[in-house]
Amino acid sequence: MNLVTGPGHRTMQSLTRKVLKEHHEVVRSITSSDAMNEVLVAGENVATSHRLEEFLGTFPDKRDRMFWKRLKVTKIR
Repeated sequence: MNLVTGPGHRTMQSLTRKVLKEHHEVVRSITSSDAMNEVLVAGENVATSHRLEEFLGTFPDKRDRMFWKRLKVTKIR
């Protein structure tokens, strides 16, 4: 699920996180300091940031790799 972040969006972000946590074993947030959004991923076994690193080499463009490295994955508690 892709959510807009920032002022005015915190209530929806919090409610969405709460609902996902109620229905899924693991919820992770993927963010970047370059963007104003948060991607929430939920399920029984959701990959960590280490798993994202495996895909870095699939981007031929150096700029794409730079942005990929900036992604931050956090487990929602």
